[in-house]
Amino acid sequence: MVKRDKKQPLFMISVVSELLGVHPQTLRLYEREGLIRPKRLNRQRLYSEEDIERLTFIRSEEHTSELQSH
Repeated sequence: MVKRDKKQPLFMISVVSELLGVHPQTLRLYEREGLIRPKRLNRQRLYSEEDIERLTFIRSEEHTSELQSH
């Protein structure tokens, strides 16, 4: 069995935004704020499984915060 490297950048921003149900601009905002640092190949952002896990955590924390503020 081959072990996957969760740090290997594989996913383009369009794929990640689709997976997470967010606009690509949201992912760019997270990057500007220093919450995530996707790898760059030329000018293209590539996200790893580890990045997606971190983004999922960030989104869940945002959701929890929204629920608590109401």
